[in-house]
Amino acid sequence: MSKAKTYGYLGATFLAAASLLCACSDEARQMEEPQEETVQLSLTIQTRATTAADGYEAGSKYENYINVADGDYRIYFFDSGNKYITTFDSSDNIAIGGYEDQEYSTYHVIGKAPQGLVDNASDFKIVMLANWGTDNYPSDADLEVGETTIDDICDATFDAFTNFQLSPSTNLIPFYGVHEYKNVTFNQGEATLLDGSLTLLRAMAKVEVILEENDDVGYEDADFEYVRLYRYNSKGYCAPSGIYTQDSYDHNYTYNLDFVDDLHLVNNANDTDTYGKYLTMLQSEEASDGVIGKWIAYVPEYDNSGDDYSYIEVKLNYSYTPDRIYFANYTDGETDNTDTSKRYDIHRNYLYRFRVSLVDGYLRVDPEKWEKTFDNVFEFEDQ
Repeated sequence: MSKAKTYGYLGATFLAAASLLCACSDEARQMEEPQEETVQLSLTIQTRATTAADGYEAGSKYENYINVADGDYRIYFFDSGNKYITTFDSSDNIAIGGYEDQEYSTYHVIGKAPQGLVDNASDFKIVMLANWGTDNYPSDADLEVGETTIDDICDATFDAFTNFQLSPSTNLIPFYGVHEYKNVTFNQGEATLLDGSLTLLRAMAKVEVILEENDDVGYEDADFEYVRLYRYNSKGYCAPSGIYTQDSYDHNYTYNLDFVDDLHLVNNANDTDTYGKYLTMLQSEEASDGVIGKWIAYVPEYDNSGDDYSYIEVKLNYSYTPDRIYFANYTDGETDNTDTSKRYDIHRNYLYRFRVSLVDGYLRVDPEKWEKTFDNVFEFEDQ
């Protein structure tokens, strides 16, 4: 199925440069001064928004959050053939802290470069996983130098949310990212700068329905009694399939090229019990200027090419029957969902936003792409 141009991308997470002189937050775990004979690696994870209307939009707060406090992240090193080298071990003098007053958008990390990397690799890949749940990461016994592959660590799954309120105690979105580095030289007593940025992809799509205010006589008090997402997968993979380099998904925010366009479905198919199964979307925003309300859901990937396609059902308070919103191209507020070429699959790290308005008492649906981008910065810095 081809990628439709009318939906947006949930902005990816870019890892770029930061100084070791940046002040750590109160949450940061302090570490001893690095010994002169070690090789130090330092990095920052940071979210920053731009205002360019290029098809991206800033994620907010827990859409960007990595559960550092509970150690819910892993950083691995692989060789150019995707074989495991070593781990950036959190127990080996790594300190990482986040800034709550910046909505968890900035993290600073410093730690000793693993000796297995320093001694054996000038060409390697960094793979970062986050928010997978501490039981879903490979154990030390599962990681065998020269044998374990990137594919071997990417088979963990997560459960679909039934409560769409994001927080460390309830739901967090899993992340995956990889970046390849070549001809790297490590010098004792120095921190090593790695050029280029590592991009993290979310494992879930965000679905959003916005009900706009209207001036229709007799319908001024229109509101949704409920918003439901019908047919979804109960599980998803934390990582995409077959993504071994940044070039597979990161094209510097080139619209219609970035991110992963192949579905990675558990058992390579949708759930078989999707008929009649629905999720009640969360009303996340009360009335504001021009908006009656906003409803959201975070869901795993889904194949919409068959008869078991996903759709959203909305029930207006003055109507006897509900209306449907399809994951498809709309023209003048209408779509022919029987034309499969107009449908959208539900992809990881994408946003599907539908603006709904009333025209003569009838629903008008307009898909809208995101208009901003955000970057998460994650880069090694000279000391």
